[in-house]
Amino acid sequence: MAKFQVGWYRFIPFLGYHHVLMILIAIAIIMLSLLLAGCSSSSPLIPDIFLLTIYYENYEARPDTAQVDYNVHTAISNIAGDARLATRVGYFGICISPDGGSWLCSNNATSLANEVSVDQDPLNLIWLASEFKDMVVFPYLIIIAIIFAFICFLLLATFPGWHEEEDSEGSDREVKPFPSRPVSQISLAIIFIASIFVLVSVLWQHTASVAASIIAQDFGNGAVRSAVGTSAMVLGWFSFALLIIVTIGLLVMILSIRLWWSDYSRRSNGYFGCETTGDDEGNIATVTTWSRYLVKQLAGKEKIDHSWYKVNVVVRWSATPTQTVVLIFDAPKELERRLPRPLLEPVTKELLRDPFLIHLCLAEEVVRVQNDAVWSLRTYVRDLEKQRTKENPSPDYQRLHDLARHAIHICETLDLGAVSMESTLAHHAVLADEAPAAAADHRARFTHRHVHQRLEFFKHMFESLRCRSSSNKERLDNEMQLAFHTVAQHDSRTGVEIARAAQSDSAAMKTISFLTLAFLPATFISAVFSMSFFNVDDDTGEWSVSNRIWIYWAFAVPVTLLTTGLWYRWQRRLYQPMIKVSHDKTK
Repeated sequence: MAKFQVGWYRFIPFLGYHHVLMILIAIAIIMLSLLLAGCSSSSPLIPDIFLLTIYYENYEARPDTAQVDYNVHTAISNIAGDARLATRVGYFGICISPDGGSWLCSNNATSLANEVSVDQDPLNLIWLASEFKDMVVFPYLIIIAIIFAFICFLLLATFPGWHEEEDSEGSDREVKPFPSRPVSQISLAIIFIASIFVLVSVLWQHTASVAASIIAQDFGNGAVRSAVGTSAMVLGWFSFALLIIVTIGLLVMILSIRLWWSDYSRRSNGYFGCETTGDDEGNIATVTTWSRYLVKQLAGKEKIDHSWYKVNVVVRWSATPTQTVVLIFDAPKELERRLPRPLLEPVTKELLRDPFLIHLCLAEEVVRVQNDAVWSLRTYVRDLEKQRTKENPSPDYQRLHDLARHAIHICETLDLGAVSMESTLAHHAVLADEAPAAAADHRARFTHRHVHQRLEFFKHMFESLRCRSSSNKERLDNEMQLAFHTVAQHDSRTGVEIARAAQSDSAAMKTISFLTLAFLPATFISAVFSMSFFNVDDDTGEWSVSNRIWIYWAFAVPVTLLTTGLWYRWQRRLYQPMIKVSHDKTK
């Protein structure tokens, strides 16, 4: 059994390309922070980070013809005496060592000057260092660069839910394990600005420190020396280099998304390709193959969640020496855990002579995952079949729709998987015919036959799962039709019952209407003649009608007309919107 050597990245599977850039940004931020913190306290190593140091030291002066007074160094040496004080200047502080021992640091030059005597600093080096810090040093561009670098660090961080993409149909969401293109572009702009700020600051820091060092040493001819802080220069320039590397890395990452694969390849749900190169003798030298498989996995009971299991691999096989290089892009975590074992467990040195061996192992893995996906869908469909109810049916149409969409996607990936396997077998057969050296080798022919037979088997497994998936889809379609028919039948029965109840109510209303119609004339006549407008003489029995009976008709007729008109207008306002809506729906 072949031994597979696994690099150090095998033990950190979650480390991505942009995570390396984040590490570089973090290192740059730490280094710039140390640069700003130089000479701000007496803590260990902090005084060693300085921009400029000026200290007393007696040495032999070098006269120059441009000097008016050649003996000025003698006067300066007499003033300096035996002073041994040393000063160091940082962005936010000054450090002094009066006697060459421990360092005293503060951002206030006056307090430091109060700690030494005139003999210890006769030439006012503390004041000179303070003037350099206040008039020359400018730390704020570095502070802005640190803030921008930190914002870029946060943008590159892969927080859950930040990088979601929808497919072309807008139905599926996919969480990407790397920053999206807009986030990467914003990060690129921010880190580029931070790099420019650091470059300007470090260049100014270096130039100004060198100039101040030369001037201070020349003025203290023979008594004062000065030097530029090496640690500060290293921190500044190295931080700039790291930020430039991050800038270039982000640019490469953005361009690689567009240039590594064509747009149709990145959007494809599955494919297989093969490319061979030959040597000077016409034999096969290298075989480069690439393939892509997609599997839709379902999970959850009440709410169905889904995820995409993607296998995107490039394999390069070389004949001399026999070597196989495998690149897997954006591998799922489940696949990472199975690499190299147990996925590549059956691989032997002899089998590695076949360029398609890795695709055989990947086909087995894809078939395993597709099998789980197909049978998980079958479980959901079977649960629907068990939940049928004859009375008061209330199917979950949203769930049925989601399952139908998942079933379509699973059938699609299985169809593409079978097509990819057919293409793999065709290329494998052609490769055997075009390799005369391998054809003459008995062991090579056996290896080729073994791999080809296994590929044939997994092709049939794809077709078998495709049949099972089609069966699941048809069963799901049957359940959807049954749900529609059951609900329609239940609604029809309910409509019949409502019609019967309405018929019974209508018969009762007819009876009431007939009785009302039968007694209404008599009631009206009785009410009219019972009015005080009619009178009967008790003695003679004669009828008499009041000459004011017109008052009754004067009020009765207008009130009746007004009531009828109000009722008619109310009916029009009530039913006219309903008629308008019904008319619009029929258009």
